This record gives sequence, structure tokens and C-alpha cells, in this order.
Amino acid sequence: MRIQILHRWKRSGKFLVFQVILFFVLSNVLLDRFVIRIDISASSRLSFSEYTESVLRSINKPLVIDAYYSSDLPSEYQVRLDVIQEYLMELSKRNSSQIKLNFYDPDSSPEAKQKVKDSGLIPNEIRKAGVSSPLFYEAYMGIVIHYDGESEVVPDFFFVEEAESQFVRAIRRIEERKLGQRIAVIADPGCFYYPKPGEGSGKDTWGVFFHQALVKEYGYPKEISLNKQKIGDTIKLILVVGAPQWSIQGKRNLEEYLLRGGRAIFLLGSMEFRLNPVRGAKGLSFEKATPAIPNANNSFWTDILSHYGFQLETNLVLDFQHPVHLAEQKGGSLPGYYPFWQVITKHDGDIHLGNEISNLTDVLLVPWVSSFSMDISKQRTMKYETLLWSGEKISLVPNLVPVNGVNLASKGIPAKSRVPIAVLLEGRLNPFFKENLEKKKELTKIMLFSTPYFVSDILALPEFRIYLRDANVPFMLNAIDFFLEDRNHSSVRKQNLAVLPLRAFSIYERNLYSAFNTFFIPMALFLYALRRIKKRQSARE
Repeated sequence: MRIQILHRWKRSGKFLVFQVILFFVLSNVLLDRFVIRIDISASSRLSFSEYTESVLRSINKPLVIDAYYSSDLPSEYQVRLDVIQEYLMELSKRNSSQIKLNFYDPDSSPEAKQKVKDSGLIPNEIRKAGVSSPLFYEAYMGIVIHYDGESEVVPDFFFVEEAESQFVRAIRRIEERKLGQRIAVIADPGCFYYPKPGEGSGKDTWGVFFHQALVKEYGYPKEISLNKQKIGDTIKLILVVGAPQWSIQGKRNLEEYLLRGGRAIFLLGSMEFRLNPVRGAKGLSFEKATPAIPNANNSFWTDILSHYGFQLETNLVLDFQHPVHLAEQKGGSLPGYYPFWQVITKHDGDIHLGNEISNLTDVLLVPWVSSFSMDISKQRTMKYETLLWSGEKISLVPNLVPVNGVNLASKGIPAKSRVPIAVLLEGRLNPFFKENLEKKKELTKIMLFSTPYFVSDILALPEFRIYLRDANVPFMLNAIDFFLEDRNHSSVRKQNLAVLPLRAFSIYERNLYSAFNTFFIPMALFLYALRRIKKRQSARE
């Protein structure tokens, strides 16, 4: 009797309705347990690189992220706030057993406000929209990472385009503190200084790169005067920017460091001059310029580098094919352009694509370049490799050079071929000092730029800032990683860091996507199952 009743119920429409409801509920419950994400954003801003995935998986100790985001933000910030919070949640899920994420709203209570102040996080100044007079208030938009007994503050963790790189750099700084600093900046007389960006910044400083890129990536490097001290064994890379006045002892300390396997990046200048950037109605121009003359410090370093196979000439390179656009220079030979600065590109063959330092680079801005020659006979155990070249149609202006661009066409000597701008050496050095000839020689690496202005603060001017941020800085950081043999970070750095606009979903779009997730997928699965059931029934009949 029960079997007959059950058979009748199955054949009725009620059983079909019951199946639909049951399948709908169960499919939503099951689908809720699976996360299906596809990043369709521009520049893949919401995706993690393979290296970041490996970093997250390798975390084997508790890591706590305290995220402080003020709730009292203007409406135009709300979309980004939602996205960055979702990004952090997704990041923590990559290793949920070790990564704990805490969200705090500093505006929720006086205790929460005090907690964020104690964390060391610095607030941002936010301007209220629609207010005629400037009105600013403080808002917190950052995180504090606690890991392996160390804490790292990331104050501006708000733009999702930069979030991955910021997180990886923070972990890296914690690890660098454990290892000890491996980078040193040479600070002998004649070397460019690196003040905090502001009034002290100029053509002959590199504080923007130092404070906003180098320190954020690797922590504060050591400062060393070769004239006064030797380089410690923990230092793996030195940066030399400018025209150093090295004594004999300073050069001995340099060579001793290189012979034991130390690495060096030189950004050297053989010419010196002064000028003032002036922004007028027609744009930026360089005024009150003194002629460029051979640097008085050349004799302090050219002898040892010449022995290493480099000869930096006392001239400046003019590129009339790819000059930088500026306002019309007074008396200039190319109105509206400045041929002392050149844009080199992968498309024109100016960038070596077979080397891992430069193979991710598309374009670079190179100011005030001097030519240099290489004599490989002086270092037969070293491999020379040119990474960057000038353009093909260039001229060389020797010795006394009017850097304001006056009558350059008549003064330049056409070059027979393009000249190298950056060269890499790898191998064992033939020593400059005779007492080092019998010493053991380890493998070393040296890179030489024929301009000290590759990361100069003058590139932070609004007209050139995009080149500094998106081209020259990543190139230098990739080079540093190469010298430290820590190359995985380039996969994070190569992503587009430009902050692109975000648009919030409209109410209609949200309802549409919600309906799709709630009804379409379960219904598609149900129809497929119903079709299978009907096939079975027809086969039995």
C-alpha cells in the first residue's frame, strides 16, 4: 500500500516541485562552500603573482595583520575601501592557518583611536569634497604586520594596485632585519646626497629614490665612507652615485671588497654644471645654467675604473632623434625639446632583452649622459655585457657644454655608432693594486651607468614623475635584486602600479549579479539533472 502511494506521489506534480525546491536549497548550500573568482580587472590588479603565492604559503609562523581603516570617509573613498578590505580577506585565506586578519575602525571609540596611535600608524589628511574653503581631517588607511617577533607599519595600504607589492616589501623588510642589512651607500665627498624629499632636493640629490623606493624595499642601508673605513663582510652590494673623491686608501678598501666577491653599482658623472628648473606658462624649462665642464673629482676615481676596463669621457651625449619635450629653451637649437635627455626604448633596440635586469623594461628616461668606452683586454677574466644603449643618431659635445641648449647643432660631433649607457661586468677582477695580485679572487659583479642622474630627484618633477616611478625605479630595483641574487620580486614589481579608477556597481548590477548567483547556476544544474532523469525514465519505458 505504501509503495503504491509513494509511486502515485512521484508521478504527481508535487514531487517535481519538491525536487526543485530541495535541489535549489542544496545546490546553494554547496556552492556557498566554493570560492570561484576570476580577475577581470585592468592590469590584473586583484590577482596574486606566483611569487606572492609562494611567500604566503611559506609563512610557517603566526602572522597577524591589524588593518586600521576609518569609517568616516568621503563617499568617493568607499569603493576603494571595500576593495582593499576584500583584498586583505583574500590574502589571509591563502594561508588561513597562520595568517590572522583583524579590522579596526579608529572612529568607533576613543579606545580604538588610542590603539591605532600606539601602533605607530600615521593618519592621512583627507579633504572633504564640496567644501569651498580647504577642510581636512585625519583618516587612517593602513596596516601593521606582526611576524616572527617583528612589526612593520604600512601607512598607505589603500590602493589595491600597490597592495601586493607593499605587502611583499613589508615581509621582506622584516626578513632583512633578521639577516642584517646587505646594502651600503657610499658617502664620500663628491657623492650625491639623499635628503628627504622637499626643499633640499635638486639635480644632484637622489632622496626620492632613496626614501620612497630603496628604504621601503630593503630598509635603511648602511652609510660608508671608503676613505675612512673598510666594508664589512655582511655587505653584499654598494651603491656609488656622483663623482667620489677617493683617497688611495679609499680605492684600496673598494678593491678589497670587490676581490672578496662584493658587488657594486656605479652611477658616475664626469661633467658638472648648475641649472634651475623653471615652470612657466609654456611648461618646464632649464634656466640660469652654467656650462658643463669636466668634474674636478674625476682624477680621484677614473684611474681605478679605467683599470677595470671603463673609460668615462668628459662630454655629454645629444640625442636629436628622441629628445625629451620641454618648454622652448631660450636660444635653443630645437625649440620645445631638450636633447640632453633621451628616451630609450625596447622598440628601438636600446634595451638589452637577453638579460634578466633589463628584459622586463620597455622604456627609460636617461638625463645628461656621457659616453664611455670599454677595454676588455684589461679584464680578460671578466664578461662585459651592455644593458642600455643610446639612440643611433647622436652627437657628442666635449668639455665645455652649454646645457641650456644654445647652438648645440653646430657644437656636436656626430658619433659613429650608438654608445653604451649601462654595462654589466661579471667575473674575477685583475687587481689595480699590485699587493692584491696574489690574493684570492672571488666572483664579483659590477654595473656602471654613464650618468649619475638616472634616479636624480629632478626626475620627480611632475613632467617626468611617471618615468621615474614606472620605469627607472623598477629597473634599479630589479638590478639590486639581481646583485643580491633575490630575483623573485621582479614578478611582483612588473605589474602595472598606476592607480586606475574604480567604479562602484549600481543597484541594478548588484541585483543582476545576485540573481545570477542565486538562481541561474542552481537552475542550470537542476535542468541538467531533470534531463538525465527523463532519459532514464524513457529508457525504462
